[in-house]
Amino acid sequence: MGWYISESSGPERGERAQTGDGSRLSPNKRVTDGVDSSPVRRDHIPKDEVDFGRADTKTSDSEGDVGAGGDSPICSRTRSRFSSDQVLLHTQPSLSRRPLRSIKGRKDGDASLQTKADHRPVTSGTTDASNKKVALIMALVVMVCLIMFLFVRNESPAVTVGEATALTAFSSQFDQVEALFNGQQPVLWRRSKITLRNHINLTRHMKPAILMFAAAWNGEQTMRCLANQIAGAYTSALNATSAVEIDASDRSRQNSDAVKLEVDTLLSSGFEKGSKAAVVHHFQDLPPPSTLIFYKYCDHENAAYKDVALLITILLDEEMLPAGVSLGAVEVKVRDFLKRKFAASQGREGMDTDKLSGLWSRIAHVVLPVVPVREIEERGCKEDGQ
Repeated sequence: MGWYISESSGPERGERAQTGDGSRLSPNKRVTDGVDSSPVRRDHIPKDEVDFGRADTKTSDSEGDVGAGGDSPICSRTRSRFSSDQVLLHTQPSLSRRPLRSIKGRKDGDASLQTKADHRPVTSGTTDASNKKVALIMALVVMVCLIMFLFVRNESPAVTVGEATALTAFSSQFDQVEALFNGQQPVLWRRSKITLRNHINLTRHMKPAILMFAAAWNGEQTMRCLANQIAGAYTSALNATSAVEIDASDRSRQNSDAVKLEVDTLLSSGFEKGSKAAVVHHFQDLPPPSTLIFYKYCDHENAAYKDVALLITILLDEEMLPAGVSLGAVEVKVRDFLKRKFAASQGREGMDTDKLSGLWSRIAHVVLPVVPVREIEERGCKEDGQ
């Protein structure tokens, strides 16, 4: 901190003021006011402006010495050389600038610290709010899924109750048919019953129910009668008109287009009149190109009538089937047989392999072997006798 010395009464500029005994006046010594001869103390400076640095600390020490009985001539000579205006002008502004900057810096620092401290809980609160939103969304999704599940589950019993009469009637009549054809493989009854029962139980049908039966020459009558009886049990359970029956054994030499049109007419008219089942006997005797009409009725997704059942019989060119033949072996036999049967021959238009493969994938859902029943083969089906 610098002191201002008047040129008229003091030594050259830049030199220290001297006392009467030749000692120099220290700039740290206390300066008195010429008006009231009281020392100009810094105690009157506001509390916030006390941080002056090391020079201020030294000044405080000198002031303590003077106050405790310092040299009075120094004080009197100081009063003669310094006016009160000079003291106020050259001491107070210099004392007030640095503390203000320091105070401002401390306030800015405190404000920044307070801002950082204020931001911490805000971040935590934002995270908690995000977690609550995610939890709420998940809860809503779970509730929607639960409501849909309960709705679907409640709908199913209502549908089952609505179809209970038809299912009961079908099971009862199907059991009667089973009793007429002893000696059949259990898989025949199980697969055919499950297929038709599931179809009855549906409220929205995506495709028709299709069953294929295969037999050798010694089981021709048994196969015909069995297919008719199962179709009859199915239509009776649904209170529908009698099944449509098509015999292709006498159409092998007819015009393919004519047979195709005839089959289409019989099936569509029968289904339109309320029938729910159709039986096509001796499918292998149809002219090969005419069988493409079954794309219309047996397609997986675009069938013309989806709430119906189609039963197809194939008479293999064999004397008899092996006892206990498996379903896989029968399926291979029937497929290879139709491939040979539908091949082009003299005087007969054939079908290429690609078309046959497409047809086979639509009609061969379930291929079941039929074991001959001697009584039926000798006397015929009871239904035929009535």
